[in-house]
Amino acid sequence: MEATKVHKLQFQREPSQVLFECTWKIQPSYVDRLGQHAANRLFETFDVLLEPVIQTNGSFTALSLLPNVKELVGDKRILIASPSGEITEATVESLGSGAAMKFLRQLVSRVRTQGRVQLVKLILPCRRGYIVRSDIITLRMVDSEFAEFITSFTKPQQYFANDAVGELGYLIGLDQLFLKSVAGIVVRLDGDGDADQHRSVLSKSDIEALSLSLEGELDERLSFPWLVQEIHPRKTLAIIEAGRVHPRYGGTGPLVYRAAKALGLNIIAMDNPGHWMEGSEFTDWRQAFIPLALHDPPQDDFTDRIIETIKSCGFQVDGIMTLCESYMMPVARACELLGLPTQRPLPYNTATNKYKTSIFEGHRAYQASSTDEAIAITSKTADLLYPLIIKPCNGWSSEGVTLVYSPSEIPAAVEAIDVTRHGTAFVIEPYCSGPEVDVNLILLDGEILFFEVYDDMPKSADENGSGSLNTFIELNSVFPSALPADEIAILRDSFHATLLKMGFNSGMFHIEGRMQDSAVDYRVIDGIVDLHPLEKGAAWKNLANANT
Repeated sequence: MEATKVHKLQFQREPSQVLFECTWKIQPSYVDRLGQHAANRLFETFDVLLEPVIQTNGSFTALSLLPNVKELVGDKRILIASPSGEITEATVESLGSGAAMKFLRQLVSRVRTQGRVQLVKLILPCRRGYIVRSDIITLRMVDSEFAEFITSFTKPQQYFANDAVGELGYLIGLDQLFLKSVAGIVVRLDGDGDADQHRSVLSKSDIEALSLSLEGELDERLSFPWLVQEIHPRKTLAIIEAGRVHPRYGGTGPLVYRAAKALGLNIIAMDNPGHWMEGSEFTDWRQAFIPLALHDPPQDDFTDRIIETIKSCGFQVDGIMTLCESYMMPVARACELLGLPTQRPLPYNTATNKYKTSIFEGHRAYQASSTDEAIAITSKTADLLYPLIIKPCNGWSSEGVTLVYSPSEIPAAVEAIDVTRHGTAFVIEPYCSGPEVDVNLILLDGEILFFEVYDDMPKSADENGSGSLNTFIELNSVFPSALPADEIAILRDSFHATLLKMGFNSGMFHIEGRMQDSAVDYRVIDGIVDLHPLEKGAAWKNLANANT
């Protein structure tokens, strides 16, 4: 059943002056009304149309206060006329959250400043349960071409007791729908012309098409159980090394700490005194900041100092993690001694060292610490044929990785390694020219829970690369991988076997590698670089980033 009545929404300010007015109408989304609603959907959606009240000449009408409105208290507010004729004020309490209130204010502002219809889609859980993370909708809808912006209204570990609203949705107030919603999406509209042009563009069929397009993406991106029946009690996680780069300079701290907050985790940040995370502006990201002297590479007493700091911090710590590879083994050892969840320490010693990883996999690899050592190794090893890869044993992001074609290029390759960041030790090994991949893999008790493969486009140093520099700094990645299905299966089975053989049985792992003797290779056709068939392969592993 479709709503036919429209209702008013006013933006007012003291003394009893209407700044702006629009009409609002709620209707079950088109996908529901067309009978395409999936029986196993965890959510239902409602479309909200807001349209400014304007005269035929394009100017705003002379507006009067909605009837039966009490004297205003404070500056600026939004009043909503419900289907029953009741007038309510939109507040944080009536909408359910500060995020919902901010979203509604942004929406009213858009209608007012743009002078055109806005289409909003509210997402309501139609089953009972706890949300797995409070930002799950915004996270899953990143880069949707149909969404102008998305706002989550939920709190971490929030419980929803909603039953399906169905066709009754258009009979209840706008504030009640906000109260039941997990998120709101402002639908992207095409065109940048004047108000009359926008109004003519947004025909009923246009609105229906936009709604259906977004519904299709919602079905694809939210087709997993993001509401669960049980949730773990809040846990406290200590992070060793709180982030090397300040967020204002591009550091990744916001990704880590906002994810922890959305998951309902308490964070104890541990780093050197004076670290940026100690600042008062970051108290929302952490429960506490505890000073802990850090050195890279870590000192011999690092594990003992971690244990001492955890025991004396004054909090019940349920787990310890680090994103710094050189700290992973001592952190795992500390967890083991404290009785906290961890993988065994020894596998990290191999997985975070490129030379040890290559030897573990049976590759012809050699370690050196100077130009003279490297030249001596290559000149005395008859089966070590050029081109060769020179890269730091302890490194990340392909920093200091160089392709060399002759002994004369070795000095420059060694000089390219930043010893202050990666140390002096480096590995020398044959170059594998197969397509490069990034693999993300999750293990639990030895079984694969999640596996995905990204294609890394050719680097400037690759034989089919487009650059003039012999480096392997990442350029672009493409998902999903275009490798043949049997080669992806080889990657999955090979990397899985390697992790188990190393001694890992649970955790999240990022693995970089190449597909040796692949049936495809990168070529430029019609100006486009892409994988094209050649004429079975073995995975060339580079377990430089095994993180748990």
